[in-house]
Amino acid sequence: MRIAVLISIQTKWCELIASGAKTIEVRKTAPKLPTPYKCYIYETLGHAKFSEDITGKTYYHGFEGRGKVIGEFICDGIQGITYCDDGEHQHYQWIDAPAWAFFLNQKACLNDEELKKYLGNNGGYGWHISELKMYDEPKELSEYGYIGLRQAMLGYTPVMAKRPPQSWLYVEELAP
Repeated sequence: MRIAVLISIQTKWCELIASGAKTIEVRKTAPKLPTPYKCYIYETLGHAKFSEDITGKTYYHGFEGRGKVIGEFICDGIQGITYCDDGEHQHYQWIDAPAWAFFLNQKACLNDEELKKYLGNNGGYGWHISELKMYDEPKELSEYGYIGLRQAMLGYTPVMAKRPPQSWLYVEELAP
């Protein structure tokens, strides 16, 4: 059994990944897997969408996200991110960055304020997105079997993923 990762991503970030603008996904934690490994992109349902006409009547348009797995990528590198405060400037920077990791803010499509809101004064990780493949038909979450890394190593059978992860979780890699 090959282990992969199912990662929850909000719609606005999914759109930037699909366009190729976002090549680094920032997370507070990282899998204990050697790179490269496959990541499945779960687009979150997001918030309800409403609009109002000129009379003030409100219309409900459903949720902004699909709540399905919309694509996959290979995470071919993970790099640590640290918070720096030199007294004059507060910013985030890579810890011993490889060539693909330069320009953190640009490649992650996040400014320092957004990084601060998400990471606080803590560090995090930049997951490098490569070999992106967006699905023509999104897949249901039920197609993925959740498994803990320890259980996988002990040969346990994955159980069906019943709800999306808050951030990410280990799943069994699907056959091509």
